[in-house]
Amino acid sequence: MEETKKIRVKTTSKICNLAFENIFKDQLEEKIKADNDRRSYRSWIDTVLCRSGDESSDDCFQDESEELEEFLSTLASKLPDCVETIESNSAGEISFYDNKQGRTDITYDESELLGMNCKTVLTFDKKEPGRIIMYRTGVSGTSFVFDSKTPRIMCMYQTEAGSMGIGVITHKVVNTVPQLISGKKHAVIILDYTLELGGTESEYNHLKIEITDITGK
Repeated sequence: MEETKKIRVKTTSKICNLAFENIFKDQLEEKIKADNDRRSYRSWIDTVLCRSGDESSDDCFQDESEELEEFLSTLASKLPDCVETIESNSAGEISFYDNKQGRTDITYDESELLGMNCKTVLTFDKKEPGRIIMYRTGVSGTSFVFDSKTPRIMCMYQTEAGSMGIGVITHKVVNTVPQLISGKKHAVIILDYTLELGGTESEYNHLKIEITDITGK
């Protein structure tokens, strides 16, 4: 048995490029400056992000989000090209499956944002809201796994030139979507993670997905 609702999905992605030595070395006075910025990022992850707490509530993440804004603002003032904010707002649907796993699928269109025909699907089981799988369709398809209990997972990224492996290091997962089943109209998913290429941390992402039930409107 399946229940489907229409939703509005707003995403805000804070992206911090960590490959300072390789990409920004011509803009830096000394290579040591890039190394210091990398250590600053690592220290922020280790001391600010909580890796425990209530996965079904975003209250514990409020303070971390404020620290995040301060950190990225400072970093952007030093390296303006390495910090980026990407936002999108699109229609979608959410499906609740009344099966043994209690699976939930969230589907929304990101074609306009990515400049190609692309849909994103987020899926998780009721018993494991802290483990979210993200699928993206299209030429640059992806299949990422964000798991608060397994911080580092190797995933696949599809390009026109072929597939490549990417390490996904999950720092934090917040998921209040199960509350929509009980009649609430708003929910949020927060995915805080770092991407790893060739054994090197290349990109930090703070992705906030706000979901609004618009069924009946």
